[in-house]
Amino acid sequence: MEQHQDAKKRLKATRPAAAAGLAPQADEKSASPAAAWQRVMGAAPSHANPTDILTLQRAVGNRTLQQWATVQRNVPPPPTAESPGVRSEEIARQTARYRTTTMAGYVRAVQALEAAVPQYTPRQILAALRQIYYGRPWSESPTEQWRDVLPQSPDMPFPRTAGVRGLFYALQQSQVVDGTDVGHFLTGLEALLNPTRQVELEIPGPNFVVNMPNTEFATWGGDLGSAAGQAVADRDFHPPARNDRHYFSELASDADLKGNIDAFVAQSGAAASGGLAAMLGQGGPPRSGTPVSEIFRQYYLTPDTALGRAHANRYRTFVGRLGGKVSGRTVTNRDQLIFPIAHRVSSFAQLWYAREYRRASVPGVGAAGAARILFSPSSDLTLRLLAKSVAMVGLFFDWLQARL
Repeated sequence: MEQHQDAKKRLKATRPAAAAGLAPQADEKSASPAAAWQRVMGAAPSHANPTDILTLQRAVGNRTLQQWATVQRNVPPPPTAESPGVRSEEIARQTARYRTTTMAGYVRAVQALEAAVPQYTPRQILAALRQIYYGRPWSESPTEQWRDVLPQSPDMPFPRTAGVRGLFYALQQSQVVDGTDVGHFLTGLEALLNPTRQVELEIPGPNFVVNMPNTEFATWGGDLGSAAGQAVADRDFHPPARNDRHYFSELASDADLKGNIDAFVAQSGAAASGGLAAMLGQGGPPRSGTPVSEIFRQYYLTPDTALGRAHANRYRTFVGRLGGKVSGRTVTNRDQLIFPIAHRVSSFAQLWYAREYRRASVPGVGAAGAARILFSPSSDLTLRLLAKSVAMVGLFFDWLQARL
């Protein structure tokens, strides 16, 4: 599993090239951080120089580098050899035209994408949007294990025309709009369309099973699990560890959590239209269903619709989805909810810790393989991760209660 500012953080960011073993050659000169930053920000992710990546890792750290890249990289990658004739100037114009920081602007960009590929069904548009951010080689965060989390999601092709590619890059550079990470919203919607009771990761040898529904793995459960796992890993491998709130804020940010819970609340709001799958036309005749842009518009921008009304009451609705009982601004049964939720979160935390373990101690060993070696139900490490998961779930309830 890769760095969190990918999803998924939960399955969310790709480890920079140097950390994946692409160390610079002996005859390469070291770069200044400022010069390296300019080159990295001007290149496509796959074209970044490993020497520059290593320089920036040493200067600012992996997680900071990933966060900066997500926010600041705004130069579209050059046309690739597999798409001859694509005009880079047209790509740049489309990217600049549709790149946005507002939800209204994001809806306009999705509408333009739908108009540009009218052959796509709403379900395919949803998959294409999610894959802009997660799970494909060209995604902002290309961690391939998203196939195991969302096994029924259709694989959508990389856009080959300049106009569509410009929209693709504009949307990729507009992941956080009006304080909400739409990438998390999209992963949650896809998981909710085809929920599974647990996530089985395909690895060499016996597969590794995370005892958490994919709907949680792809959203808030993965965020809380990464925070818990990183807190314990830092204590063991990168002391001194920071306090729990630091890890919660860094790996389960406000923007991430808003996108996470919005997926569940939108599903609740879609019940008035027969459910989310029915709205998207899943299983219906070709070209049926509500456009994805319209679902976004109703949920985020149109308060007099069923989706809009759900959004207006989203925190209370989501707490109800967790089984919470609300009185005023208090979840009265939170103590009864925290421990069973923390057990699921700790399963993800084990995988996250194993990722850090193999990076620190056993290069070349996959995270899921390391997790099989490290954990048993009674081990001290398992108990420490469970305790930290309890703390992160408690902070999550604090976050929710403050918004009731």
